[in-house]
Amino acid sequence: MDILSRLKERVFSHPLFLELKKEENLILQHIPLSLTGLIISYLHNISGKTVLFIVKDYKFNSAIDTVNSFVDGRVFKFGDAGLKSYIENNRNFVMVLRESEINEKIPYMELEETIPLKENTCMEMEKFLKKIDEIYERVDTVIEEGEWTHRGGIIDIWGYNEETPLRIEWDGNRIASIRKFDPITQRSFKKIEDYIIKIPSKTKSSKRIGEILPSNSVIITSDLKIEGFRTIEYGKHEGIKPEGINFLPVFFGRFDLIREIIKDKLTFFSTQDILTGDRIIKMKRDAQWIRLPISEGFSMHKDMILLTENEIFGRPPKRRVKRKGIPVDDIFRLKRGDYVVHIDYGVGVFEGIKKIKIGEEEKETGVIKYSDGGKIYVPVENIHLIDRYDGPTDIPPYLDSIKRSRWTGTKKKIKEDALKFAIELAKLYAERRKHKGFAFSKDDEDMKVFEMMFPYEETPDQIKAIEDTKRDMEKEIPMDRLVCGDVGFGKTEVAFRAAFKAVSNFKQVVVFVPTTLLALQHYRNFQERFKNFPFRIEMVSRLKTKKEVDRILKDTEKGLVDILIGTHILIRRDVKFKDLGLVIIDEEHKFGVKDKEKLKEYRVNVDILTLSATPIPRTLYMSLSGLKDISIINTPPPDRKSIITEVSTWNDNLIRY
Repeated sequence: MDILSRLKERVFSHPLFLELKKEENLILQHIPLSLTGLIISYLHNISGKTVLFIVKDYKFNSAIDTVNSFVDGRVFKFGDAGLKSYIENNRNFVMVLRESEINEKIPYMELEETIPLKENTCMEMEKFLKKIDEIYERVDTVIEEGEWTHRGGIIDIWGYNEETPLRIEWDGNRIASIRKFDPITQRSFKKIEDYIIKIPSKTKSSKRIGEILPSNSVIITSDLKIEGFRTIEYGKHEGIKPEGINFLPVFFGRFDLIREIIKDKLTFFSTQDILTGDRIIKMKRDAQWIRLPISEGFSMHKDMILLTENEIFGRPPKRRVKRKGIPVDDIFRLKRGDYVVHIDYGVGVFEGIKKIKIGEEEKETGVIKYSDGGKIYVPVENIHLIDRYDGPTDIPPYLDSIKRSRWTGTKKKIKEDALKFAIELAKLYAERRKHKGFAFSKDDEDMKVFEMMFPYEETPDQIKAIEDTKRDMEKEIPMDRLVCGDVGFGKTEVAFRAAFKAVSNFKQVVVFVPTTLLALQHYRNFQERFKNFPFRIEMVSRLKTKKEVDRILKDTEKGLVDILIGTHILIRRDVKFKDLGLVIIDEEHKFGVKDKEKLKEYRVNVDILTLSATPIPRTLYMSLSGLKDISIINTPPPDRKSIITEVSTWNDNLIRY
């Protein structure tokens, strides 16, 4: 029996789960989210029910992670493909719904006809294409439900309300093969003999979730109800309080307290961090370690405990994005005739996708043709060797040859030029090394705890920017680094880590911002991020009175202020620090010319960290030429939605309040 099964077996023995067997409505007092996930698992996997879990919008991510952790089977969100297929086939499922989505209508297409497909049977491809083209949308690459594409004898189609798309291969008018494929990697993963393509009616309709739920469904909710279904309400002042089940306190990294509370209990704990897991195992050898993204633990019957990162460090677990295979969408977005570059063979013309037999296995390959007529076949798993040609669009590039060595010479010249440029950069860095700064110490235990309290999963680019910044700070050479990334990509967390490293070394930090609103935002964010540590953070802007500003600046001069955040006031007044170690400049391009000249005075022997979404050309040039070091954060955080700006007249459907 695995650890999760042992946890479920222990929890399901609680008398609360006897109450769940009854076909009655139930009202529970406030319970931990992880217990709710276990209740849903019991109702769905043990009792065979369809469960709809309605949550507050701000709790949705935690809820979906928790339910996915405990439930065996498919967990749907609003808008997921395949939901109608479950309903039509009377299959039980679990769905997590935001409260704001309760009245939203789900597209519900009535079936008009079906097209049966069977391997090795005859069917005219043109008739099939004409039929699906009336309803389905033709695209270059199938990545969403309701799309289709056609390449030679291969048709990709993602049927409405189906979980996965199909790749159908024709040999003349005979269906040669039918395979399911992954829309992310575009690789086939399962061969099937027959399938039914559903052609929905052109007349689209929609229904609320309550109109399509099976009659045996159970609704779990804190406020909203759907009439006609069994309901379990939670988070109430009245109702059943599960006996012996209690919330846990937050330990904020105090492992001495954790040791005391778990020493006599059957202990399950969840953490994504290996160091934390090893530390708890050393404290209690028989502790059971499960790696789940759950955010609320609990104790039960005084002899069992489930700990999560939220209790250990005072922050929710980091959300991880599941990635399957190599994302190779780009090769399927290429069109026949596009120019591409292969790392070993150079510039050629893309001729499409072709299946070839390699040994006993058939593989999809990208075909590239060169000037001498030679062709190479690149398997999908090696697609990282190809890149789209990025050059003038009005002048066709010179095509390379497989037989001649022109491409080898081109690569050699590029390497020589790069080496020459590197030598010039080395001379520039030698000039900077004449000035000595303060070498900050390596990360200590407090720094690790501070990093563990970051409530999100760092992106790869963000991790690199943090590591580069800390590495610079640990050198004697004064740091001058630009962190460049879009809004919401995590630049501020890089600044938090750098600031913590500075104040932990008894150095002061100053944060320059161009606007009062941004100063207030940074002040609140710094206060929240550093709330569990004894550092004094102050703000100077026009929101403060002259008396308050004078007091803060005097305390700064005495060394009583650790982190000072401010606008132009800090630049224009004679501000003195007792021991300044780090200057953080946010959105430097918004400062005036005189302000920028004043900022240069700090660059002699103090570490400088500049944050910008849109660096000015001069700053960007300095970074690219080596006068500044640069870190670029290109990867958006998981689930980040792009901002869409529209200019519109007042519209009640568009603007909701």
